[in-house]
Amino acid sequence: MKLNRPKTLLFLLTFLTYLCLSFSYSVVFWDTATFFTNARVFATGRGFFEWSLAPFWSAILAIYPVEVFGRILAALFGVAGALAVYLLGKEMFGERSGILAAMLLLLNPVYAAWSSAVYSDVPAFTFMALAVFTYLKSYKSPKWLYAFGILMSFSFLTRYLTILVLIPLFIHLAWKRFGLLRRKEFWLMVPLFVAPIAIWILFCWQATGNAMISFIRATWSITAVDIHFGPVYYYIANFPQIYSVFIPFFIAAFALSKERRRLALPLALFLVFLIILSFTAYKFDRHMIPSFLGFALISGYGFSELVARKNAFKCLAIALPILLLPAFVLSTQLFQQDNSINGVCAWLEAGNTDRNAMAISPWWVYWDYCGQKSTRWYGGDNEFRTSGIRTFQGYIDAYRVRYAIVSDYDMYPPGVNTSYVSTLANFTLLKKSGSFSMFEYTGGYYGPELPLPLEFAFWRS
Repeated sequence: MKLNRPKTLLFLLTFLTYLCLSFSYSVVFWDTATFFTNARVFATGRGFFEWSLAPFWSAILAIYPVEVFGRILAALFGVAGALAVYLLGKEMFGERSGILAAMLLLLNPVYAAWSSAVYSDVPAFTFMALAVFTYLKSYKSPKWLYAFGILMSFSFLTRYLTILVLIPLFIHLAWKRFGLLRRKEFWLMVPLFVAPIAIWILFCWQATGNAMISFIRATWSITAVDIHFGPVYYYIANFPQIYSVFIPFFIAAFALSKERRRLALPLALFLVFLIILSFTAYKFDRHMIPSFLGFALISGYGFSELVARKNAFKCLAIALPILLLPAFVLSTQLFQQDNSINGVCAWLEAGNTDRNAMAISPWWVYWDYCGQKSTRWYGGDNEFRTSGIRTFQGYIDAYRVRYAIVSDYDMYPPGVNTSYVSTLANFTLLKKSGSFSMFEYTGGYYGPELPLPLEFAFWRS
């Protein structure tokens, strides 16, 4: 097969750019460290497993669970996601629309940032985009549905919320392709979708006795934070920044198209994720990445329509710098990182603590990630449910808790965060490194006997 040099160069340069961004992070993010520790559990069968994260990204990292491999793989998935958008755009609207949709996606700073951060969001996006592509290819050959079932299962097991893509696809199926339900390929696709999920459920049951533990914990991680209109207001306020590269082309698609019905499916893909995720994506812009699929497809089509108009290039030359300004402002925020936890980890590694005592922190995964060779750590959730301990004081007494490590912006655990320390003075500051602090427990717990949160975890310091 003959390679198209301009397209190959575009994707190659993007991969190298994402790779450089990935290696610019001296400390990986919390979830990234957790994916690596989960990967090592898959690879070795030992260690504490964080059940709230979908498993497939960690399973892929388990092929070679070292940081360098993960960073390279993340950049590859970033490019693969754009390639999937290109294929899907080409299938729906033509060659030019496909390449422009991929280019706009690659220029989006949110997508670029999380393509280089070794998170599961972009791999899940890639599997989802490929699944939609195979669904459309099944128009020509129903055997493509086999690939759809497998890819959709992989997408779900990489990030559970991507299952929402089935809502617009089932509506499209009922509206346009109801006859497909009578074909054997459709019903043979179902076990291909279910089988990987069933394997994961069986693994959960064998490991914990609770087949649904991962889904329950993942649901808890969302519902533990009040679902309200705050995130919606946030995304309305930041909409121009998150989608700045796409917005004018998105509008142009509807203004210039003579066949707006062609935009129905990608618009549904966008709206389903935008509406539902805007209520639950309470932490990071990365939670909105699934909505980029429909938005990029429509925008690529709009861009293509603009290019076909006379004097379009002159207008675009004037408009593009203005459009990219909000994206540039956003990118300066996204590509910043707090590396100050390095100081705390180095201080602990130097032997400044009692190694027979315990430390407690919502940042437990960093200690395991940075200091595995000399440290044995425990996940509080498992001991909490099996030991019958129900309060923070109970853990202090039972596990000889002597230290706490928190950041300036921690909201939990109760009795350990910095605001509680300054109020009740039952912890003394030992070490300060940027936004992270190391405290030593010096007295009784004088606060209310609150239930212990699931985020509690311990390590032997």
